Amino acid sequence: MVRAIFRSKRGKRYEKANRSKKETEKQLHISDTLLQCATALSINQDKDQAISRLLQIIMEYFKADRIGIFLYDPVRKFYLNKYGYAGTN
Repeated sequence: MVRAIFRSKRGKRYEKANRSKKETEKQLHISDTLLQCATALSINQDKDQAISRLLQIIMEYFKADRIGIFLYDPVRKFYLNKYGYAGTN
C-alpha cells in the first residue's frame, strides 16, 4: 500500500512517501518482467523458441541492443555463443 502524507512544506514524510511509491513501481516492474520470463519458458514447447523469447524479455528490461548466452569450453578455453538475440531498430 502506498500512502502520501503532505505537510504545508515538503518535509521528510512527503519525501519518504514519494520514494516509497517509486520503489513500489520498480518492484512491480521487476515482478512483471519475472512473470513474463516464467510464462515464456512455460508456454513454448520448443526450447530454442522459449530461450529466444526469454532473452528478448531480458534485453528489453535492460534496454540493451543485444543479449546472449555463452558456453565455455575449459579444455579449448573457448566461448561458444549458444543463444543470442538482437533488437531491431
